[in-house]
Amino acid sequence: MKSTFEDELVCMIPRLKNFAFRLTRNIENSEDLLSETILQSLKNKAKYKDDTNFKGWITTIMKNCFVNNYRRSVRHGIQLELEDVKGNNICTSREIDNKVYLNQILDFINNQDKKLSIPMILFSQGFKYEEISEILGIPLGTVKSRIFIMREKLTKIL
Repeated sequence: MKSTFEDELVCMIPRLKNFAFRLTRNIENSEDLLSETILQSLKNKAKYKDDTNFKGWITTIMKNCFVNNYRRSVRHGIQLELEDVKGNNICTSREIDNKVYLNQILDFINNQDKKLSIPMILFSQGFKYEEISEILGIPLGTVKSRIFIMREKLTKIL
């Protein structure tokens, strides 16, 4: 018996959850990404061909959703969530200085060419070179080169 599109989608949900978490490294964001992926896959159901690798097709949709969301957030500026220290609102002057310094670095990165800044931001979020290459759909050497160039630029301003 041949499985339907919906059956394959339901079977892929646990894998998609894991993949979404690997991309976002945040439970809430991964759930949002999973929902968006499912919605996009259902919208594009007519474009899916039975002889296509479903896992590859659906993970490509998720990757594209992630990259689009990431690019959208970069375009609007990175919203840095500064957590309160030890659960209170009191920050030492050193902590404030560090936050200001971090904001200056982020502003510098955001004002660079997006081809250079996006890989650097992903790298600073803990993604491996291979993951960045996969997410952005560019060669591994290009990822390493762009991160190196941004490190050099950052070193000059620091």
